[in-house]
Amino acid sequence: MLNDHVAWWQRLHLGLREWRRRAKSSLPYVRRRVFRRLEQRHDELAAVFLGGMPPATSAAVHRLKDLANPLAGEVCLFVTHAPSATLKPQVVEHLAQLFEGGVQVLLVINTDLPADAFDIDASLLARLSACVLRENLGLDFAAWAHLRALYAERLQPTRLWLVNDSIVGPLDATAYQRLLQRVRASQADMVGITENFDPRYHLQSFYLVFNEAALAPLYAVFDQLVNLPTKDLVIDVYETRLTQHLLDSG
Repeated sequence: MLNDHVAWWQRLHLGLREWRRRAKSSLPYVRRRVFRRLEQRHDELAAVFLGGMPPATSAAVHRLKDLANPLAGEVCLFVTHAPSATLKPQVVEHLAQLFEGGVQVLLVINTDLPADAFDIDASLLARLSACVLRENLGLDFAAWAHLRALYAERLQPTRLWLVNDSIVGPLDATAYQRLLQRVRASQADMVGITENFDPRYHLQSFYLVFNEAALAPLYAVFDQLVNLPTKDLVIDVYETRLTQHLLDSG
């Protein structure tokens, strides 16, 4: 009997909480929690413009392997964050699948560790076209822009991958190779694995591919890119607006 009473009270509590949530969402004002979050983002963005932010290329770098020869064809700029002195296992697997698919990879490692503390497998390093340790600033967009700037004169891809390690995978080698073939078969200038409509339509930045016609507008963004201090700002300023920038560019 007591258990029935508790269950009834829990259902009533959950029902009232859901009713309250729906009622508040339908009212013509912004909830305090949402307002505080928006206010914080506005303050962060204002601080960026008022105080100025250093360009992506200002971060300190250490080249574990330099790009020896010009690269054309299919090239991937792969960025990973390394909180410890070794690469994450899923990053090593993802790189192996890109190699298997014939994609040339330049790896940039955002890390707070000193260069002499980092350990990377010699056989993996040999397969990479270049490998750079970079001061952990600006997240993925700054790392991509910085890596491209380091080798701008020697990078002439006809198809460019931008990949980060925020999603674990690939989990199936055969499926991943099919994915590469679908990318290659696409006639679109910009290809992404997932799309998102929040807060506006965009392709999510963990896996993007640009065919040759899209490279000039992408590089125009890279050339102006700065080290934004927070993940939210990087998403707001770069990720959610890049797709629209490409659409506006034709």
